[in-house]
Order: sequence, then C-alpha cells, then structure tokens
Amino acid sequence: MLLTTFRKTRTQTAILTLLATSVATAPAVFADNRPSTAPAIEELDKAYLFNASQLNRAGQEATTHVDRELNQLDSQGIEDLARTVLGETALSDQELDWHASSARQDNTFGVKEVLRTEQILSETEGNIRALTTRLDKSPMVENPQWVWNSVGGVKARIKILYCSPREYIALFGTQLPQEGFSGLYSGMDVWDIILTGAMYSNGSSSKQAFPLLYKPGNISLLKRGQSRYYNMDRLTYMIDYGRGSISKAFWQGVVAPYLVNQDTQSLMEQLKKCGASYIKNFFE
Repeated sequence: MLLTTFRKTRTQTAILTLLATSVATAPAVFADNRPSTAPAIEELDKAYLFNASQLNRAGQEATTHVDRELNQLDSQGIEDLARTVLGETALSDQELDWHASSARQDNTFGVKEVLRTEQILSETEGNIRALTTRLDKSPMVENPQWVWNSVGGVKARIKILYCSPREYIALFGTQLPQEGFSGLYSGMDVWDIILTGAMYSNGSSSKQAFPLLYKPGNISLLKRGQSRYYNMDRLTYMIDYGRGSISKAFWQGVVAPYLVNQDTQSLMEQLKKCGASYIKNFFE
C-alpha cells in the first residue's frame, strides 16, 4: 500500500444557527493514508474528549470478538443464527428458508457475511458507549437509529452516536457498492476508522490522483478545506469521527440531502437525537 500524507490545510469561516449542531454529517473520507499503526495526529490534543486511535481500538476489539464467536459455529449454527435474526423481518417462510440456507454457502453475499457486519457494528457501538462510561465522558445519543444519508452522490446508512458543538461520532457505511464526493468542510477535520470492507479514494491534483486503499484497521483523515472522491465496496462500514465546528457541516450533512430526497424520517431522526445530545454536551 502506498503511504501518502496530504498536508495542505486551508481555513475558511462560516456561521450557521445553533440548530446546525444537530448534524449527521456525511463521512468526509480519505485524505490521509497513514497506516493504523502510525501515531494519530490528534492524540495529544486534550481539548477534545475522543481520539481516532481510541475509537479504532473499540472497533478492532469488536471485530476480534465477533470473528471468534462466529468461528465456533458450524454450518447449522450459522443457519440457526440467520433464522433468529431474519425472523424479525417481514420475510415470507420461503424467503426466510432461502436466506437462512444461504448462510451455509460461501456465496457472493452470504447471510453469514451480513450477520458478521451487523454484529461488528452493534458491538462497536457498545464498546464506544462503555468507553464513555469508563472515562466519565459526556452522554451519548439515546436509542440511536439507522437512517439514510445521501451526500455527494453516495447513498448509505448512518447512525449518530454522539454530538456536541466540537465533536461527533457516527457509524456509517453501505451494504452495496457506492461512490461519490467526500464534501469539503471548512470548519472541521474528519477521521474515518474502517471496520469492514474496503474503500478507495483520490484527490483532484496530479499528486493525489493515485487511488489510496483503506482496509479494516486503517484510519483516514480529511483535513478541513480538503476534498476527495471515494469508492466503497459492498458491506463497507466505518466509525466516522469529526472535530471542529460541527455546525458548519449542517448544510451538507442534513439540509441538502433532504432537499433532494425529501426523506423526512431520516431528517427528523438526526435533528431530534443529535439536538438532544448537543444540548446535553453544550457546556463540556
């Protein structure tokens, strides 16, 4: 893997309303190709509650535990697990039989692979919540829900876990391949911590034109004022962590998508849950 650090930084100013902080920003990914073992740029900044390396550990611990548990199941155990999970959906008996039995096969989109991804996301969320409790950090979003996010041509799922005036944490990703524009954020830096799948990105300049590859455990950084074009494989998910003036991403992350897709449910979930988290964390 080619290692490239993109150092160009540019600051701009913009002012939005306090409501802007209830943002569910689209992940602005892939501007720093540091391997997961490299020191994170923000590690020593005590002005913030979280850091990317800390969150990466939460995700990697979840992945290790999930893989260990799944590897102990035989094919019948995987099928039974699939039936338990899929039984909560509105599938017919015939559809349930087909999806559950496909868990026995190493096919392109097996149920085992989907179950693994969802379980990693669930346990990663639990680890992050445990982290905030252990470190006496600020309140997380209560009862967060998965909703749609559509920014820069990317149609994906997002779940907001934490929101304050200066930081946010979300789970973000897609079941199916997606690609689009990262967005350009003038007031914040964004770290994307890869949990599953694979992602590629490139910049517009000749020096940044070679696509960079990020795999689970890698951390990418998009500095404020930068932008990238990126591609996500199927079942690619990440922890999306932003720092800075979160409100400045409000238009791109919440308002603009709603104007395009009229998804009131996703809009209200983000406004309601992030707004409540923001107010609780306002004085942190």
